[in-house]
Amino acid sequence: MRAPRRQPGHAPQGAARAAGRGPGRVGVPAERAPGLGEADYTTASLYTELAARGIVPTRARYAVHSSLVPPDEAALLDLDEGAPVLHIEQLTYDQYGRPCEYNRVVYRADRYRFHATLTAGPGTTPPVTGALGTGF
Repeated sequence: MRAPRRQPGHAPQGAARAAGRGPGRVGVPAERAPGLGEADYTTASLYTELAARGIVPTRARYAVHSSLVPPDEAALLDLDEGAPVLHIEQLTYDQYGRPCEYNRVVYRADRYRFHATLTAGPGTTPPVTGALGTGF
């Protein structure tokens, strides 16, 4: 089976460097979003462009792992070769459960801050009380 053609994009280098990240790679199935690559992403939002084409991102799988920066990305991140970095990969799905975006980015480990809001969904167990449920 052949992988679908993608409309690749790069994160703007100035913005990426200021955020402490290396060059980003974003892929969107080309047949699902014609003309998506023509937008000016220095001002446009990818998700706004997708929504204009009837694609509504609704959930994503997000993975983070640490490693040492490869030589080709060290200079882009203003790091010495072998410094610690975080690799982020994200696969986003639309309202029908179909993949609509793949994103890969390398961040400086010393400039990355992760924020998350965790909520219980329908049918989940009520909060724990007792030793682990208090003082946390």
